[in-house]
Amino acid sequence: MSFVVDTTETADPTATEDLGAAAQTFRFVPNFVGGLAEVPIAPRASVVGAMSLPVPYPVRCSEIWGGNGNADLDVCTNGINASVYSLACGSERGGDVYYLSVCTRDMLTRMVVADVRGHGEQVSQLSAWLHEEIQGNLDTLDSGSMLSSLNGKLFRRGFEALTTAAVLAYHTGDSRLHISSAGHPPALLSRKRHGLWTPVDLSTGHIPSNLPLGVRDLTDFGQVAVSVEAGDRVAIYTDGITECTNASGEEFGQERLCALLEDCGGMDLNATKRCLLEALRRHAGQTPYEDDLTLLLIEISSNNVPNPARGRGGKTAAAGSARAN
Repeated sequence: MSFVVDTTETADPTATEDLGAAAQTFRFVPNFVGGLAEVPIAPRASVVGAMSLPVPYPVRCSEIWGGNGNADLDVCTNGINASVYSLACGSERGGDVYYLSVCTRDMLTRMVVADVRGHGEQVSQLSAWLHEEIQGNLDTLDSGSMLSSLNGKLFRRGFEALTTAAVLAYHTGDSRLHISSAGHPPALLSRKRHGLWTPVDLSTGHIPSNLPLGVRDLTDFGQVAVSVEAGDRVAIYTDGITECTNASGEEFGQERLCALLEDCGGMDLNATKRCLLEALRRHAGQTPYEDDLTLLLIEISSNNVPNPARGRGGKTAAAGSARAN
């Protein structure tokens, strides 16, 4: 399992805890020279019993959390609760990259999902560059400028792997979700008051381009701002989910994904994630996954106090989630 817990301070080398049956370390931290460094987990995640409520990892001030390894965890910040699942196709580290960061004042949460067509060194390099951009924009609400900067870096350095990305930013004092995209599948939004899931329409805002990263230099990506309330939910995912095929070649599809999210509307985030993954497995049947899968479910917190154990209808997940595969 590969994760990152990165802070602006020096990590405590003794701060490694057991997450389940075996001690596991959050690693794969892009450093500032473009390489990779291993950093142990901060002492905040708790061991969860099989029938316990989900215990999220709290991402706090000045932290950047994420990576490109297989993951199945709940996390929270001051403003959002989230549940993430990422599975590399045929290996432990794939082409999907996911990050959550919190600003220095604990008010701004940025959520990033990127999809790189490839594995290995190219993904590691992209993850390192993405980490640098998040670090440099930790206190900046404008995610479009962050994507534009990353795009220029990829273009000028001749990065050839096709890369898409979705970047969301939520500020607790703003009550709006700011969304930027670079050729990525649209974020899905659900209002607590009606429970319907629909794609966010990027045409309503200043989105000059929705090209993948690195296609053209000096590209302006912009962002849209969507008003949100406590209990509203958002899903970010990679096309490995919607393009997952069964034996007949039928894709899982965005429409099916939205319908399943609505069916699971009364569940908490972790149980919703389990429901979707089981549906995806049933759809694929004996057909192996042909692409990496990443799903990030997000809920706006009530009064900015994380409460990931409770769903919209008061239901809770039966199994704990502070584990990684």
